[in-house]
Amino acid sequence: LIAAGQLKANDHVCSDGQTWHRVSEVPELQPIAVAAAGSSLGYQASASGNPIVTQRAIDLLNQTSLWVRIMSVIMFISTGLMLCGGVGMFILGATMPVRAGQPPFALFGILYIPMAVLYVMPAIYLWRYATKAKAFARLRHENLLEEALQAQKSFWKFVALLTLIIIGLYIVAIPIMVIAGILATHR
Repeated sequence: LIAAGQLKANDHVCSDGQTWHRVSEVPELQPIAVAAAGSSLGYQASASGNPIVTQRAIDLLNQTSLWVRIMSVIMFISTGLMLCGGVGMFILGATMPVRAGQPPFALFGILYIPMAVLYVMPAIYLWRYATKAKAFARLRHENLLEEALQAQKSFWKFVALLTLIIIGLYIVAIPIMVIAGILATHR
């Protein structure tokens, strides 16, 4: 009945006609229940039907959280440096005379600041991932694992969308630059 899926881990069974126990509480039935509870995705399940995360997976998650945290800190520092650079370029450019035919140097500083801000969200997502992954490795609460994976999904979604936007800008900018170059040479 267990192997056929007709009897679940929380169903009650009785062997003596008087004392009822959950399938998950009967040691003789646990190997059958574990095998029957495995999913088509290939993860092993406990007798209660909840997924089991192996110790190796927990160790890898814990080890990954260190490197993700380091990358998050690097991104926060890079954001700060880029903001300082952008403000510095703006101030320097505002004090420099503008030469004919050249864009003002302050413009580069203004453009640099939004680029720096783009680093903030992925850094936050990585920080959240590292925090939740580390907490899951320590406490083993499945909601922490879900929150870690949610943060990781948000990170990769942000990176993918940003990459698509940048590719789109190149698709628009390259023909404009080619046309501008052709027009400039034919003057």
